[in-house]
Amino acid sequence: VNKIAPTIIALKQMAIEANLSAIFFGHAGDGNIHANIIKNDLTDEEWTEKIEAYLDVLYAYVAKVGGKPSAEHGIGLLKKPFFQKYTGTSELVAMKAIKRAFDPENILNPGKIFDLWQLKMFLFLWQRHFFKNLFFASYDKHLLTYEMMV
Repeated sequence: VNKIAPTIIALKQMAIEANLSAIFFGHAGDGNIHANIIKNDLTDEEWTEKIEAYLDVLYAYVAKVGGKPSAEHGIGLLKKPFFQKYTGTSELVAMKAIKRAFDPENILNPGKIFDLWQLKMFLFLWQRHFFKNLFFASYDKHLLTYEMMV
């Protein structure tokens, strides 16, 4: 919470350096900062190039000061790659374990934050590689859950 003002100043300066218009506001009580980056008259190509570069710098700075790329509105598809890039491995493992515990079939917002199907495929291929003499015709979802938590 005590880093909100300096963070907004730094993010605004980064936007200026990236030649982007940006407005920031938030909630001092819980540390949320909302960044509204404005396209103005940029072409779609310019906008895509500039916003991708700026967001990477923005979220790197937020991570450096101890923040996360989320707020009261959650992660969403736009922040997903930054969330995964700037969240520690142990935190992601814990979050994925919670997701699997409460949603073992991955039917609640599949792919919105985690690509759990990729983990299942990785484990399937890993097990096939290391246990070549065994053929797993089907996998018990609970076995996969245990394997992914290790």
